Amino acid sequence: MIAFALSFALAAAPIAATLRDAAHAYESRDYGAAERGYAAALAGGAESADLEYDLGTAAAQAGDLGQAVLHLERALSLAPWDGDVRQNLERLRERRLDKVVGEELGDGPLQRLLRGLPVAPLGWSFALLWLTGVALFWRRRRGLGLASGALALAALALSLGARATRAEPYAVVTAPVAEVHTGPDRSLRATFELHEGTKVRLERTEAGLAQVRLANGLEGWIEAKSAERI
Repeated sequence: MIAFALSFALAAAPIAATLRDAAHAYESRDYGAAERGYAAALAGGAESADLEYDLGTAAAQAGDLGQAVLHLERALSLAPWDGDVRQNLERLRERRLDKVVGEELGDGPLQRLLRGLPVAPLGWSFALLWLTGVALFWRRRRGLGLASGALALAALALSLGARATRAEPYAVVTAPVAEVHTGPDRSLRATFELHEGTKVRLERTEAGLAQVRLANGLEGWIEAKSAERI
């Protein structure tokens, strides 16, 4: 146990130092160094909504719009009710070349609600409520048993919905420009372009190309490396 705690502390020390350096670089307005520092801490395993937010903010200040939107989207997926994250993300969306008419992908009220629900506690609630309902039925308290069973099913539905919403394959275009082809073949003509910061839904990948769908329903194929999954 002591050895594990010591190894954990030794592993965490470099990350803490990297975070301090990144924060100092941000305060000194060296936003490029801050972005690299926060990215290094994230790669080292220090994942959190706050770190994603800091990385996205540093990237925005450094003029790296694609990475800024990507990491603020990731922060929002981890903390869907954080007003600061959403406000900064909205500002960045206004800076994109590709304007979205209507609702952003995955940003509807129901999707926000489901994304913010705790999956594991809902799963445990389902199990406990279901067992309680069975016990009440055995004791011939059928009304309470039915109520408990109904609550259990509701908890299960919410848990499955939250899990499915979080698994939605959304991505952000991080390349400055991504040509959109009509099929999974680079020799096919490009019908339009996407630019950094645009959010897309990943449909499938083939031969290094990814089929993406936009909020307005348009679809096409781009280089898979042009976008990063949220």
